[in-house]
Amino acid sequence: MQRFFLEASEFEQLEKQVFENKDHFLSATCYRTTDNLARWIEEKGFVSTKFFAIPQNGLITLNDGTIWENHQALAIQKATHTGLKIRIFDLHLPYTHSLELDEWISLLSGYSENTILQKIHVIQFPSEYFCPMKKDFSTLFKNFIREC
Repeated sequence: MQRFFLEASEFEQLEKQVFENKDHFLSATCYRTTDNLARWIEEKGFVSTKFFAIPQNGLITLNDGTIWENHQALAIQKATHTGLKIRIFDLHLPYTHSLELDEWISLLSGYSENTILQKIHVIQFPSEYFCPMKKDFSTLFKNFIREC
């Protein structure tokens, strides 16, 4: 039976393993990277979800010059003394740790003096799906690709 959240010590161990083995999960696309990680997490007996981010206008532009039309990362729930917290594993960012959901959205929204802050829309969906079928607002909440 799969568990929907990790205790703090379990989470720290899992997070360490993920970032130590980052190259094992990485792919050219965030969709494949996220799916690789989701399958591995599932084998460990834990449930994960995916977060898909799309800017309201323009592109997602990071401080290092990286530009994406949209982006996807994996989420896991961690138990804390104040309740469950969503932690985002985004292996395409230059970090060796997971991020809180608000922190991840802020990074994608633009956080430097050179970047115009933009509104980022995010949806959470089951990790059994690969990604949204059409990456625009008209079908964003309706259609998902499920890989076999």
